[in-house]
Amino acid sequence: LLFPLAMIAFASREIIAAGNARNRVVVVFLAIFAGGEAVFALEVIVEGYPVFGHRIAIGAALMLVMLIGGRITPSFTTNWLKKQGALSLPVPFGRFDKLALLAGAVAVLAWIAEPAIGAAWIGGLFLLAAAAHIVRMARWRPFATVREPLLTVLHIGYLFIPAGFIVAGGGRLTGQPHIAQAAVHTWTIGAIGLMILAVMTRASRGHTGRALTAPPSTIILYLAVALSAIFRVLASLQPGAMQPLLSLSAGLWVIAFAGFAVLYGPMLLSDRKGD
Repeated sequence: LLFPLAMIAFASREIIAAGNARNRVVVVFLAIFAGGEAVFALEVIVEGYPVFGHRIAIGAALMLVMLIGGRITPSFTTNWLKKQGALSLPVPFGRFDKLALLAGAVAVLAWIAEPAIGAAWIGGLFLLAAAAHIVRMARWRPFATVREPLLTVLHIGYLFIPAGFIVAGGGRLTGQPHIAQAAVHTWTIGAIGLMILAVMTRASRGHTGRALTAPPSTIILYLAVALSAIFRVLASLQPGAMQPLLSLSAGLWVIAFAGFAVLYGPMLLSDRKGD
């Protein structure tokens, strides 16, 4: 619990110093995340198992990906496409984006409350949110970025959000809770994990004076996280093969983030290129 509280203090200081009121939303969702951790600990102490705490924390992280990822992905794509001389650019943030965010927020709130509500109609909300975010993504011209994996990975990371809503909705509507549970891994490993790695690599390269392009070694890290998410979801859907699939998923996750430390640690510990 101390980590998100420290992050709140650090982020608040930076936002106040920069006078950037627009980023106050980051502090809000960090506070919700910290609240989810507190609820999680309390539930484990009192009940012996968590019910809502982990859902609150995951929901806060998902909303940050929808908000911040939904801001930087089309922005970075637009900048890159302009340099390529492209005439067709991502659609600027507008009314549809607000509707998609609203649909996502309602679906996330429904998922958090699901243990108390337990209604089949929640599945419809999940599928509606999935459709809204797929359309939102399609407006960002994701296929135009395939020549630059540093950009493509942002789109793939975001894609795991509607994918998770589809898994959650399908599991709920078909009455198969093990399928609905797989949505957690789609979001946490796929959307949150891959988007974190994508932003870390891009920020590390940019702030250390490296070219904003993903070399083959970095692409391997992206593939490792994406495959980790896929194998973890399959482990939930195939109980008979769960153990080997879990091992594959865990191994790929470790490879990805240990690989980041090996490849990017020296960059971050050395002088900026050109200084």
